[in-house]
Amino acid sequence: MPINRIKLKDNAKDFLRSHYIFATIICAIILIICGNDTFLSIRFDWNTNQVIYFSFSGILLFLTRIIFSIITWVIIYILRIFVFNPLLVGKARYFTGGNYDSVGDLFYAFSGSHYFNIVKTMFVRDIMVFVWTLFFVIPGIYKMYQYRMVVYLLAEDPSMDTLEILRLSKEMTMGRKMEIFYLDLSFIGWRFVGSFLGGLLLFFIQPYFDATYAQLYFELCDERDYIAY
Repeated sequence: MPINRIKLKDNAKDFLRSHYIFATIICAIILIICGNDTFLSIRFDWNTNQVIYFSFSGILLFLTRIIFSIITWVIIYILRIFVFNPLLVGKARYFTGGNYDSVGDLFYAFSGSHYFNIVKTMFVRDIMVFVWTLFFVIPGIYKMYQYRMVVYLLAEDPSMDTLEILRLSKEMTMGRKMEIFYLDLSFIGWRFVGSFLGGLLLFFIQPYFDATYAQLYFELCDERDYIAY
């Protein structure tokens, strides 16, 4: 049966009518700490950089910028592995069966004995997507959709083996990737609205996206007879 985008969104709206405040707080924390995207980007205005002194030669200035960029990316990716990804699992935990009147589930990954399994599984997922992206953009996007449910499966059972989680995500999204892509496209108007006021409106719209994707997870679990919460 095709994914009913209208039903998913209606269920998400029903959820948010009762839990909008805490859902918004959860999403706001993630947006502030982790950014709006799974893959973060940083921009620097080197023309106003006060750390580089005028006495540097052009070549040395260029090398300094490269080194600084590399160091920055290393730090960001380390934070992504050990902080941002676990927080994303915590957000998924909240939207798929946590305590809806608390932000405690956001830090769910850090509170148990399965922290390193969560870190490892999310890292493997990222590496798989990255490696396939090296072949071409399309294979990378395909893998991204194939492993779309990894974060939710971890939120449900953080003790599950990494390869088993990847297998389950593949199984759950088999034959549904294009429909999930269409679901993403259906939010384009909302994302455009969220871009106003420097992206400030996104803080209030993001819970709608996440609640809908949680409903998608539930539906895919039902189809594959996988028990979710």
